[in-house]
Amino acid sequence: MRTLLMGALAMLGFASARSGGPDTAFVVSPAFTVVYVVNRAADHERLVAALADSLDDFGFVASVLDDPRCSIDSAVLRWEPQYQGYDELITDSSVVYGRWYLNAHRAFLDSLSVVNGIPPELYVSQYRFETNFGRYQGMFRVIPALYTWYAVAKVEQSKRRPLRSRSFWRRELAAALRLARNGIIDLFTTPSSRKGAFGLTQFMPSQYHLARDGDGDGVVNLFNEHDALVSAGNHLLANGWSTNRRSQFQALRRYNRGAYGRAVLRYAALIAKP
Repeated sequence: MRTLLMGALAMLGFASARSGGPDTAFVVSPAFTVVYVVNRAADHERLVAALADSLDDFGFVASVLDDPRCSIDSAVLRWEPQYQGYDELITDSSVVYGRWYLNAHRAFLDSLSVVNGIPPELYVSQYRFETNFGRYQGMFRVIPALYTWYAVAKVEQSKRRPLRSRSFWRRELAAALRLARNGIIDLFTTPSSRKGAFGLTQFMPSQYHLARDGDGDGVVNLFNEHDALVSAGNHLLANGWSTNRRSQFQALRRYNRGAYGRAVLRYAALIAKP
């Protein structure tokens, strides 16, 4: 893809952007932000055709991908927050709140634990790290985020800044389109992370099949706390969660990579203390 690139040293000083609170600020180093002047993937028409074939619905796919709102969003491409093992998010005040939440929802969380063996505090810990108890659900939108990563996957790929393959993002786009066609999300208004994850416990579109109804109303809604927590637990179970510590790390890594798993387990242990 040929692009006109403008470099700007972006001082990304939006501390607390993930958490929505001053007690959980993250560190973002000055980074070279690439601004894409073009707003379409080089193979946009081929992508439309491939996704239309996958969904067997050319009209719907074209209406979404040809919408002006579906374009490369340079803001999505900023360097990710540089966590020091997520320690910045494990503050005294966040632990106090986590303990309060655990106790306030003890009956529901204990009922889940009895069924699947996942400790109640683990649910709370994931909720804290994913969206800070729903306070920060992402400043992006599902389809522009996914389309952006697909469009720049080859251009932005490097050892220092690794990206998923284009086939990965194409699969996520297809999954998101299916969800939208079924009325589960709105591709242009549903809030998402930079990578297109949505809901209180941040599911990628392709992971939605692991989501479950947690409040018994017959509807799976990842913006409902009970549904989101049950879904997060089911995600872990589907990826091998057990009483074995190694399996726990592996299941958490499949949920979110990097230092996430170790931090989730550490925070869970802290809030479980009386």
